[in-house]
Amino acid sequence: MAVFLRIFDAVLKGAAMIGAALIALTVVTTVGDVIARQIGSKLFYWQVDFVELALMGSAFLIAPWLLSLGAHVRVDVAVTMLPMRMGAALNRIANLLGTLICAVLAVYAWQEVTGSATRGSLMIRSFVIPEWWVLTVAPFAFVTLTVEFALRTLGVRDRRETVGI
Repeated sequence: MAVFLRIFDAVLKGAAMIGAALIALTVVTTVGDVIARQIGSKLFYWQVDFVELALMGSAFLIAPWLLSLGAHVRVDVAVTMLPMRMGAALNRIANLLGTLICAVLAVYAWQEVTGSATRGSLMIRSFVIPEWWVLTVAPFAFVTLTVEFALRTLGVRDRRETVGI
């Protein structure tokens, strides 16, 4: 199990690094677009479409890593007010629900990717790319979120939620 967790954590961290790189590229292309417009260039005509897709992709790529660290958005007012055992039981139920919901979403996301690839759907923007390229981040995210929630449900992950991030 320790080897699996090391590999899984490396995959999550690698995906998060790609997501962070996409965010950095949105900054670079936005600055480049502003500068180019000032000199009358349309060099970055594709920038708005790229930023839209990059932000969506980065959210899907970074989310599993944030969950693994316990740095995700969490509303736990009721859980903290409960006795410790009840709070732990409620956390386990929430993690089980997260596992089931993400597993269902992973199936639907995969069906959408394969359907898009089969149809040959294209995203026609300021650039043209196969739609399934963009959609692949969703099944990846939901599968890795399913695994992370399952690890939490089974008690394999014993990480305390990060407060104040």
